[in-house]
Amino acid sequence: MPDALLPVPLHMSRARERGFNQAVWLTEKLAGEYRLPLIHAERLHSTQSQRAFNRRQRFKNLQGAFYLEAPLPLHVTIVDDVMTTGATVNALAAAAKQAGAERVDVWAIARTPLQQA
Repeated sequence: MPDALLPVPLHMSRARERGFNQAVWLTEKLAGEYRLPLIHAERLHSTQSQRAFNRRQRFKNLQGAFYLEAPLPLHVTIVDDVMTTGATVNALAAAAKQAGAERVDVWAIARTPLQQA
């Protein structure tokens, strides 16, 4: 079991546009059920929509996109609603490790088919 849960954040402009962050909602429910603390990351810039990007473009688009205040617990779990290529959780995991996490797991509710990634 992780020491804390970390939802994938939306940039402020996208959060206002959507009005709802599914990853945060899911993480809040899981944190309550498992009695785990929530850690919130900051999305530093509004990245372009990933829909039309291939795998390499997705990873490049998200480099340096997240910030977490250190120190983090040693074991954190990122929670996301849908994972396509893993570029988002990879970038967030890198930020978590930079902030002190030694182990980063990912819980995703859905996974897109590989041929679409």
